[in-house]
Amino acid sequence: MSEGVFEFEYQPTRQEIGAGKGLMSKSFYKGGWRWALFCLGLLNGASYVIMGALVSFLLLQAWGETLQSQTFLYYLGFVGIPIGALFFARIVHGHMRQVYVHRTLPKQFRVHLSSDGVDFRSAHSSNRTGWADVDDIVRGKGMTVLVTGACGLILPDRLLAEAGDVAEINRAISQWFDAARGSRA
Repeated sequence: MSEGVFEFEYQPTRQEIGAGKGLMSKSFYKGGWRWALFCLGLLNGASYVIMGALVSFLLLQAWGETLQSQTFLYYLGFVGIPIGALFFARIVHGHMRQVYVHRTLPKQFRVHLSSDGVDFRSAHSSNRTGWADVDDIVRGKGMTVLVTGACGLILPDRLLAEAGDVAEINRAISQWFDAARGSRA
C-alpha cells in the first residue's frame, strides 16, 4: 500500500465543477436508474414541447388569429418555449457553479490525501473523511471524484499534478480506498 501524502491547493474551475457533478451522477444512477434518468429527461423535454404548443395556441386564440393563418408563430412558440426553458436551466446550473467557485473557493482550501483519509482544510476549518466513508471513486476525463453520500470531492488532474505524479496519486487513492473497504475483485 502506498504511504505517500499528497497536498495541494483546491481551486477547481467552473467547467471542472460541472464535469465533476456529471461524474457524481454516474455513481448515484447505476443500471436501470440510468435509464430512468434518461427517460425522465425525455419526459421533461416532451412536457416543454407540449407547454410551448399550448401557450402558442392560447396566445393565437387571444389575438384572434387562426392556426392556419399564423402557423409560423405557433411553431415559434412550439419550439421557442422548450429552447427557452433549456437555456434558463443552463443559466441556473451555471449560477450554482459560479456561486461555489466565488463564495467557497476564495477561502484558500487545501486538500490533504493520505492513508488516513481526505482532509479538506482552510485557515478556519477542517473536514476529514476516512476512506471507509468514501462510497465510490469515479474516474473521468481529466479528473477523479470521491463520492460520499450525495456529496463529492472533485479532484481535477490539473490540481493533483501540483502534488505529484497523477497516475501515482490515483493508484494510491485506489489502494487506500480498497484497503479501507476490503479488497474487491
